[in-house]
Amino acid sequence: NTLKTQHFDLIIYDESHRLQSVKDGKIKRNAGCRTLLFSATPKETIYPTIFSYNYSNGIRDGFLKPFQINMMNVCTDVNIGVVRFITENGLNRILTFHSKVNGKTHFEVNGYVRSSISLLESKGYTVYKIDGKTSEEQRKTIVAKFNDPGCAEKMIISSCRVLTEGIDTKLCDGILMLNTTKNYTIIAQILGRGSRTFRDSN
Repeated sequence: NTLKTQHFDLIIYDESHRLQSVKDGKIKRNAGCRTLLFSATPKETIYPTIFSYNYSNGIRDGFLKPFQINMMNVCTDVNIGVVRFITENGLNRILTFHSKVNGKTHFEVNGYVRSSISLLESKGYTVYKIDGKTSEEQRKTIVAKFNDPGCAEKMIISSCRVLTEGIDTKLCDGILMLNTTKNYTIIAQILGRGSRTFRDSN
């Protein structure tokens, strides 16, 4: 209620692609108030773009890593196929993304982790699961270990709808999307979790 009576000179929206009102041009603001929108996956809006920094610029300036997209056709056991892909490509820090936590197939988080963990552990990988029930403290601990260059552990983090935004995993060398989607924003946000480069502050 207090905010409704306040006048603002500037309103800044981060992750503005999540605002339907941005696309519709219906952001409510005080008369004379300026609005600034930030997004890595901007939607088409009526608002003018005043600055743009694309992925190739990020690669050129050393902030982002180039990436390669592979499609994996698995005719038999999806877990064997995934493990083979990970080991044959020498991946050490992997993120797997799923659309559901529970389900009847190996493509959901629990089914994937349950059915593949023995295969992955036999190859020297530790598997962590993050979903809506994982506490904020546990998430931070897992991600911190994942980002620690001094940790020799080979790690896989399997998640459902909780790591698509706001987290940088600078040592990530592989991302697996185990559920298909045609949503460009989701795909771009997932790829962004592993696109940042690691810069040693020392």
